[in-house]
Amino acid sequence: MSGDEKDAVDTLLDKLSEAGRGSQPLKSPLLVGDYEVAYTSTQRAGTQKGQPSGGRFRGAIGRMLFQTTGLYQSILPGDSAPVAVNKVHRKASISDSNQA
Repeated sequence: MSGDEKDAVDTLLDKLSEAGRGSQPLKSPLLVGDYEVAYTSTQRAGTQKGQPSGGRFRGAIGRMLFQTTGLYQSILPGDSAPVAVNKVHRKASISDSNQA
């Protein structure tokens, strides 16, 4: 995705956030579930180190060492608010030490 496309998506996300201001989506049971992460924005991450989803596993070195095949987030019910659990699915690498 180009820089201009990322800026356009971020602008749309800001508008969506503004449109939902005042609503309480975290109190809806419809929020609970498993989701595939389709977009993350480092521009929106603030002072966070690493990628917003997948952290350092999604940085340059992490992508080189661990080939990511999917990013997922589960929203679980919590005592006072939902709990988000991020998951990074990666390709398994199997080495056979018996080969010469």
